[in-house]
Amino acid sequence: MEPVQVEFKSGETLNGFIRWNDSWNRSVEDSKRPFNQQVVNFHHSQGRDSIQFFEELFIFGDHLPLQGFAVSSTKYRKLSINEISDIQLSESDTEKLTGAGQVTILEPSSIKLLEKEPLFYFLKSDEFSEKHFLSYNSDYAVTKLDSISKTRKLWLNRKQYEANGVILIVISWD
Repeated sequence: MEPVQVEFKSGETLNGFIRWNDSWNRSVEDSKRPFNQQVVNFHHSQGRDSIQFFEELFIFGDHLPLQGFAVSSTKYRKLSINEISDIQLSESDTEKLTGAGQVTILEPSSIKLLEKEPLFYFLKSDEFSEKHFLSYNSDYAVTKLDSISKTRKLWLNRKQYEANGVILIVISWD
């Protein structure tokens, strides 16, 4: 995640974060271009006309059994590349955050829950990722979280679990 300042053709300016990895540059020439051109060129090369933008990240505290971050659904936007006039790296109090895969987007009520220690916790790992189940609902103890982790439609049903106080955080790696 890179801290950025985005300026729109309308004059509006936003500060936040975008997913970025310098290795996404296709060539030495790409890496020598200004940052805003690197970002736009990469997204266009992927057939995208928008950039994922994260206004604010929630960094997991030491009270949680995992490291990482998530974002509230109210702090996430897709920005149309055609409406952007400039993207520049900016200073941030947040250390540069690294990781692979998607950023976990949660409802604001779930972000609030993450400020507390979960009642139950279950971890399921494989060669590509870790799936962290944090339960803030006494009806979802470890055995039930283990059972949920084995369901085929786990990712499709995550919002339903989230509404019941069970938060799924997937951390992927290269």
